[in-house]
Amino acid sequence: MGLKELSSYRSLWKGYNYYIQGNVLEIEKVNNQEFNAKVRNDKDKIYNIHLDLNHPRKSTCNCPHADGRRVICKHMVSSYFAIFPEEAREYIEEIERYEREEEERFQQSLIMREERIKDIEKYVNKLTKKELKEKLMEYIIDSEFFDDELY
Repeated sequence: MGLKELSSYRSLWKGYNYYIQGNVLEIEKVNNQEFNAKVRNDKDKIYNIHLDLNHPRKSTCNCPHADGRRVICKHMVSSYFAIFPEEAREYIEEIERYEREEEERFQQSLIMREERIKDIEKYVNKLTKKELKEKLMEYIIDSEFFDDELY
């Protein structure tokens, strides 16, 4: 698995923001698969990063979150995006695509809800007063309302 796949959603998002904000100060290519970087945090502290693309869990950062641990932090992600800006573009396009799809699903659910309300309204309007009272009684007896409110 690659660095992006091993990153948490939070590290990816924060790393992307660091990259966009220009917090990656320096990139040094060690070889085709290893890079050193310096990344500034929001409080102007500078962290040293070593990325190992062949073995992402061997990548290091001296920030409190990653120091001495085999995790991918936001500083590593921002460095990765600075080295591979096309990966940053793909990442944000994926987020935007997901958000569009979520919005479409939400809009579709609103349409379906409105249709369901209209169907219920048609059904209720066809009921006689007696049938309506019976349905209401059934609903109250079967609902949690009956259990909680009447005793």
